[in-house]
Parts: sequence; C-alpha cells; structure tokens
Amino acid sequence: MKKMNVKVNVAAALLAGALFVPAAMASTTSVIDFNELTSDDTYFVDPLISGGFNFTNNCISSSNCLGVWGKDHVAQADPGHAAIFVNSGFTITSMNRTDGGTFNLISIDLADAYNTGESSTIDFTFYHSGVATTSQSVTLDNLIGLQTFVFNETNLTSVSWQTSIGDGGYGQFDNVLVSSVPEPEIYAMLLVGLGLVGFTSRRKKV
Repeated sequence: MKKMNVKVNVAAALLAGALFVPAAMASTTSVIDFNELTSDDTYFVDPLISGGFNFTNNCISSSNCLGVWGKDHVAQADPGHAAIFVNSGFTITSMNRTDGGTFNLISIDLADAYNTGESSTIDFTFYHSGVATTSQSVTLDNLIGLQTFVFNETNLTSVSWQTSIGDGGYGQFDNVLVSSVPEPEIYAMLLVGLGLVGFTSRRKKV
C-alpha cells in the first residue's frame, strides 16, 4: 500500500509540474501607461522608472530630459492622464528592464511634443539579446493626439528612438505595450518535467 501511495504522490507532483511550467512559460503582456505620473502641473521625471522599466534620455541636462505635461495642458497627448515628452531636440530616448532581463516590444503610442498635429519621423533601434540589432523608422501623420505603431520585436535587451525629422527633434510617447520573455530556467524545468513524465510512462508500459 505504501508503494502505491508513493506512485500516486509522484504522479500528482508530475501533473502539477506539467501544469505549472506551461503557465510560467506564457508571456505576460502589460501596458506601461505612465498614469501614475498624472499631475495638474507640468514637471520633469528624470530618472523615469515605470512598469518595471527604465526610461532615459541622453540630453546634456540629465535632470530635465523627460517630462510630463499637466493633465489638462493643451500639449498633453493623453488628456486627463500622462504621456511623456522629450524636452531636448534630436536626443535619444531608451528603455530597458530594471532587472536587466529581456522583453518583447509589441507597440508604442507616439505624438508630437506640443500635440499640434505636426508630422515627424522617429527612428527606432532594437537591441536583441546577442549581437543582432535592427532598426525601423515611423512617420507621424498630421493628426492631433496619440498614434499607435506596432513593432512586435522580440527578445530585446533595450530599445532606443530619436525624432530625426520635424517637430524640432522633440516628441511624446505613451502606452508602451510589452511582454516578458520566459527565463532559461523555465525551459530547463519544462525539459526536466517532460523527461520525468516520459520516464514514468515508459515504466508503466514495462
């Protein structure tokens, strides 16, 4: 009877592991909307940490490179909430996870700095884990408010962007849609779990 209980316990543990690992491997998608920074007044937000990510800008005056328009300011691209504006023209804004992990960038909302509908071109550079680097340019139409740009770039260590044409080199960004990348340990757990399940199944047949 004891042996049977041991087998039942092992089978239950394997089943729990088999259920846990796929759930852990699933990417967690989240939107960084910066709404916790909403204020009546315009102010600067260096350094900026939100949603588990660092956002930095390489302007010379590091204390006021990035800012938030007041929630009711005419330049606020997300009225009543908070979008981040770049306070120095033709500078580079970058983002990376605070824990140094990799991530996927699904999309980001962009607008011109003063929310007047000025067209501009923004150049993105995607730094993938390893040595791969890719780039893409997007163009803001002459529309007031935020415009969504979809990238679906995966396994990133960081992303940077810069307004290269128009809008005085400035800009605004908001609603950064990201997802996590499962850590290597999770894959190792899956392989071990599958191996144990296969071994148990084989023993049953014997």
